[in-house]
Amino acid sequence: MKKFMIFLLMAFLYLGTCQARSEASHPDNAKLKLLSWVTPTPSQSFLTRSADVTAIPDEVTVQIDGVHEGCAKAQVVLTALVNYDTLTNFNFVWKVDGQALTPTTNGVVELQHNILKFDPEDLFNLSGENAPDAPVTHEFTVEVSYGDCSLSISPVHLFTVDPVTRLEIVFPTYACDGQTSVALTASLTNGVAPFQYKWFVEKEDGTDTALTYANVYVIDTAVLAQATKVGVMGIFINNNCNSDTAWVEGDDIPSYEQMHTLTVTGDNVICQGSTATMTASFVADASYSWAGPDPAAADTAGNVFKTTFPGVYSVTMTDNNGCTATAEFTIMQFGGDLQVTADQTTVCANTPVVLNANLDGFNNENISYQWTMAFGAVFDIAYGSTMTVTPTATT
Repeated sequence: MKKFMIFLLMAFLYLGTCQARSEASHPDNAKLKLLSWVTPTPSQSFLTRSADVTAIPDEVTVQIDGVHEGCAKAQVVLTALVNYDTLTNFNFVWKVDGQALTPTTNGVVELQHNILKFDPEDLFNLSGENAPDAPVTHEFTVEVSYGDCSLSISPVHLFTVDPVTRLEIVFPTYACDGQTSVALTASLTNGVAPFQYKWFVEKEDGTDTALTYANVYVIDTAVLAQATKVGVMGIFINNNCNSDTAWVEGDDIPSYEQMHTLTVTGDNVICQGSTATMTASFVADASYSWAGPDPAAADTAGNVFKTTFPGVYSVTMTDNNGCTATAEFTIMQFGGDLQVTADQTTVCANTPVVLNANLDGFNNENISYQWTMAFGAVFDIAYGSTMTVTPTATT
């Protein structure tokens, strides 16, 4: 009888062990049945009891699925994927940069087991002046456990927040006299294309009137002349991610600058081989460029230019606001045919005759003439381009 009891005990142990091994090796039915029994007396039958215990798989792995890049204002969804889908009571601990996340963490929109939804702007405190001007990368991990058993930690999932778009309106300080328009340009820093633009004028009631939908807005100078009536102009950009608005107050609109009066003084007439000096009116911080027959004119940047070449020269002055003015100056070389004409060629004695001298190609400005007349043995000298004489019978 004792041998029979020992045999039954060994049989129960073997069957229990086989069942445990079989069920643990099949995750779809991972339960281990533990048996307890009471040794019967010859007059008793066997009594058995059982309890179900969950068998934890030996190799549970987890990884994070989701985007790796986004902007601060776009919601992000990350999902923890486990290679074992029968057990539904896994515990998930999400962390970012080593800090555990909870449903009440600022920026967390939803934290439901293996699902994490968050707003990067709030989660990473990127609003206002904290908005990134360069890409910022954060590390996400998730730890999986079951009961008191820690099963697996995911590989690091990198998520990069794109830099925020910053917008500035660039425009000239002055509109030069004679200029018909001025361009205002939207200058963008960072951001991801494509962008949408909208220039507008804001009204007193809070509404706005659209002006153009390009990145450049050209203002007519007729509007500039009444800059205080322009009101507030701005531009809004939006690429479904980053956006910004910039403003130009009416007082900031470029003001007119009267064109500088440019004059050139110098030597109008030079002798052959002589040097003429031309001086353009001086304006502080202005630059000058010369052009003319002398090849050296192109290399002259100051307001004074010297040359031995006759001809027509021009000089352009550009001030520190970009406004320009141009003037011309003509240099003539002395020489040519000298002609003398009389208003009468045949006259009676004692009748006045007017003589005119003219140097071909000159208008007699800055030219002096000397007349020498012989009245018998007497020489008389006179000056000017015009000479009046009264011939006599002996002249």
